[in-house]
Amino acid sequence: MEKLFRVNRGVHMLDEKRLKSAREFTTKIRWGIDDLLQNPPDDEKAEKLLNLMLISAEAMVGNIYEAKKKLELTASIKSDKILDITISTTHENWLNIRINSLLPNNRTVGSAKLLSAHVNDAITSYTKAKTLPYFEKAYLAIIEHCTPETCKSFDHDNKNLRVIPNCLKGIAFPDDDQFHLSLGIFTVYDKETYCDIYVLPLENADEFIRKHIKTYA
Repeated sequence: MEKLFRVNRGVHMLDEKRLKSAREFTTKIRWGIDDLLQNPPDDEKAEKLLNLMLISAEAMVGNIYEAKKKLELTASIKSDKILDITISTTHENWLNIRINSLLPNNRTVGSAKLLSAHVNDAITSYTKAKTLPYFEKAYLAIIEHCTPETCKSFDHDNKNLRVIPNCLKGIAFPDDDQFHLSLGIFTVYDKETYCDIYVLPLENADEFIRKHIKTYA
């Protein structure tokens, strides 16, 4: 985890240099275009030169946009704590994954890849010593513990929900299609912020919901 964090910080510094270089380059292009506008040439060579400048400017704008997205991602990584993920099974042999953070907003660039990497690492570590429960028809429950002040995304469809079933399909259930997997999303008012994920047989979904409604109501 620490190594990944240091690498991302290195990317952050690299992108700052690229942004400065891009700014200098686009300034030179602007000077060249201003000169051509003030002294418009007639020959074909100058026309090609102008087209080349325009193509270079458009390409550089694209590079700046990509660099900006990376900066936004690394800034969010620096401001957030490193994810801590624990995996266990309940006495019913239901799978429980606990993340010491809420699911990221799906508008945050790179958040899905970052969360997926952490979850996959945790699963790999766990399966070196133990076997994950496997269900032909599964119920996946996601329970976020938070307050309105600590919630990162109020709307469920703005949360990066798909990362979890994508990490678990094929190893905890056959597939994440609607015939093999059912979903439940819950929120618990809690001053402590974390996310609990459960995977259990679909036939036990009503039992799970009754327990958690009773616990958190």
